[in-house]
Amino acid sequence: MRKFKEAQSKGERNKAEAAKAMAELKRKKRALAAETVARQQSDANFKAMKAFDPIMLGHGKQRGGSAAHRKERMDFLERVKAQYPALRPALENDWAQFKRVFEERHCRIIGFEGKSYGSWFLGEMKVLLTKRQEGSLDALEKWIDLKLEKNPCMFDGYIKV
Repeated sequence: MRKFKEAQSKGERNKAEAAKAMAELKRKKRALAAETVARQQSDANFKAMKAFDPIMLGHGKQRGGSAAHRKERMDFLERVKAQYPALRPALENDWAQFKRVFEERHCRIIGFEGKSYGSWFLGEMKVLLTKRQEGSLDALEKWIDLKLEKNPCMFDGYIKV
């Protein structure tokens, strides 16, 4: 009788261990599937963003082009931002102001009266996308900080915390 009870309790322990192992395996499979989907979406977004042409972004136009070109650049910048985790609160709070000032001031100083701004902007965004695909999570924040450090007078009123 004692052997029977021992065998029974041993079987119950094995069942509990097997259930734990199955739960862990299912959790890992779900995490792997989510990671695969995220990577596929990232790859698809990266390929879609490669389709942006410098001319669409205002290359060859004085001061970076028309309002439509500016809108395309800001949409592109928002798409790049969406590839990264949330910015730290201070940057997130000032994101709209940063975009506006960055756009207004840079399109005037890049290249021949801003005519090469579309190509320059596309190059900057592709670098950020490539870094994100390589696994960098903070490249966007570093890029913003670099822009603020290089041109502090350009961002009058921008409060960096």
